[in-house]
Amino acid sequence: MLEPFYDRLLAKLDSLLERFFRRPEETEAVSFQRHLGDPHKILLVPGESLDDLALAAVFIRATAERFPKAEVCVLTAPDQACLLENLGRVRAIGREHRGSHYLEGDFHKTTTLLQKENFDWAVNLSFDSARGETMIVQHSGARVRTGIPTVLSSRHYNLLLKTPPSDTLYLERMSHLFRALQVNGPFESSRPVIQPTAEELEKAVLFIRHRRRQAAGGSFIVCVPSWRPGQKSLVQNLQAFLTELTHAHDPINLVIASNLVPENESDKLEPFSACVHRFNNLRNMLAALQASDKVVTNNAGVACLVSRLGTAVDLFGFDREYLDRLDKPDLKGIRLHNSWKAEQLVAQPTS
Repeated sequence: MLEPFYDRLLAKLDSLLERFFRRPEETEAVSFQRHLGDPHKILLVPGESLDDLALAAVFIRATAERFPKAEVCVLTAPDQACLLENLGRVRAIGREHRGSHYLEGDFHKTTTLLQKENFDWAVNLSFDSARGETMIVQHSGARVRTGIPTVLSSRHYNLLLKTPPSDTLYLERMSHLFRALQVNGPFESSRPVIQPTAEELEKAVLFIRHRRRQAAGGSFIVCVPSWRPGQKSLVQNLQAFLTELTHAHDPINLVIASNLVPENESDKLEPFSACVHRFNNLRNMLAALQASDKVVTNNAGVACLVSRLGTAVDLFGFDREYLDRLDKPDLKGIRLHNSWKAEQLVAQPTS
């Protein structure tokens, strides 16, 4: 209830302040024929979470393939930037905190950096044109600024869809927007866009072989717990789940990857220290997940990325709102669990 009210309040404040602080180029006429047909630099702005980047990846690749002479930049959290390596002409711009209003210090730093890039396009890739991403697009300095239109976001764009899409699936919803941008696909979300290189995968296989010591039988499991600061009930559920998991599996066959745990809360994993490992970056972690026999996580973004690489995934404590945005092919290879019971891992996968 408070969040929509807060957004409306900020929107009214924006209307007042923009009369005095609007950038001159935001009032100038834009040649859409010129900038849509042959963009030289494109900014894509997914939501902040790994879930959002996993959803948006297919559109990042499609845009780069559609405009082979353009540089495609993606605004990401710094730790996610490495995941976009090895995508031709795709450059990640990592920022710690985006903010949601142009009077915030962090927001001003981000948009000042973006304005120096001289973008032709800025596209909001968040599912419902979230406020933070919408404001970044508006103040990016790009000539063409767009996203899925909503009551609050439409006034911040200068390119609007005539008929806003009503689809509840992310792929279909965003496809409407990209067709308007003359990017027609292919939009195959089940294909892996973000994946380790052969060399990274080889190193991950060696890591697991060393960890397993070859003498131990059974499946090798990598568990990826995930939470944000302040999520006490989720942390408690995860701690109880990890207790069951470590009691039920030989430590030689189990790794708990701590990369998605806030560094200042790493002590929450202290009881399981024998199994905890922090990979150098998310690419190294993803390679280890692909090389393992099974991945267990409560992070839907991790589940989607890994399942596309062909590894079986058990997803606990999932975000139903996020999963409702996915089509059935996106969930292939992912087994959903409604309760936090590690004993379910021994059950046979459902179709």
